[in-house]
Amino acid sequence: MSYRPGELFDLEYDLLMYDITSTYFEGQANFEMAQRGYSRDQRGDCKQVCIGLVVSRCGMPLGYEVFSGGHRPKVGPADVTTVEQIVTTMETRYGKSNRIWVMDRGMVSDDNIDFLRKEGRRYIVGAVTSKIQ
Repeated sequence: MSYRPGELFDLEYDLLMYDITSTYFEGQANFEMAQRGYSRDQRGDCKQVCIGLVVSRCGMPLGYEVFSGGHRPKVGPADVTTVEQIVTTMETRYGKSNRIWVMDRGMVSDDNIDFLRKEGRRYIVGAVTSKIQ
């Protein structure tokens, strides 16, 4: 039997949550994406990769991307550089619909807000106090 996306688990795609985390490697980790960067695990001595995960309203993982561990510097939010890629990937995979994107304040930038607004996308993002008008 063949199922289309969303049929097997009766998933809803009206609200998608996106966030990034990192995971570190103990040992050699001799591949290009494993790099040193800001470690929330306080393991700056280890190489890491960053994983962007999109989940549905019920928490079902719908997609992910793996990013270089060095993309997250200690100063400044580098998570913002991934938003357009993730949103575009998910829309290619599941189609554009009247969904709401939910992201934390690490994803907020003027460029990302402009991108989300460009085609009428709806979103809920964490606000940086200095950006509230």
